[in-house]
Amino acid sequence: MVNTELNNFQTFINEKYPASNLLYEVPVNGKNEDGALVSGIVDLLIEEDAGYWIIDHKTDQLDVTDESITAHLPQLMAYATIIDGYREKPVLGVGINWVRSGQLSIVTMGNTRKHGA
Repeated sequence: MVNTELNNFQTFINEKYPASNLLYEVPVNGKNEDGALVSGIVDLLIEEDAGYWIIDHKTDQLDVTDESITAHLPQLMAYATIIDGYREKPVLGVGINWVRSGQLSIVTMGNTRKHGA
C-alpha cells in the first residue's frame, strides 16, 4: 500500500509541477522566528519560478484531521523561515504528504487545502 501511495504522490507532483526543480532531503540549519536554533531535513523542496514549496512526508497518520495538520505546522514553518532567509525566492507554502492515507495537505498564506495524491 505504501509503495502505491508514494507512486501516486510522485505522479501528482510531476503533473502539478512539471517544470519545477525537485530537491530531495535538503538540510536546513538556522534560526526560527523566535531565534531558536533549528536543524532538520526538508523531505521535498519544490522550486518554481515564483518560489518554493516545502513538503514533509508523514507515515504516522491514517486519519488526517485539522489537529494532525496543526501539530506538524511549527516544524514546517520553522523550515520556511530559514529557507526564506537564505534563498532568493520566497516560500509559497508548506505541505504534508500523509503517506498512509494518500492525502496531501497544503498550507499557503492562510489557506489550508487537502488534495488526494
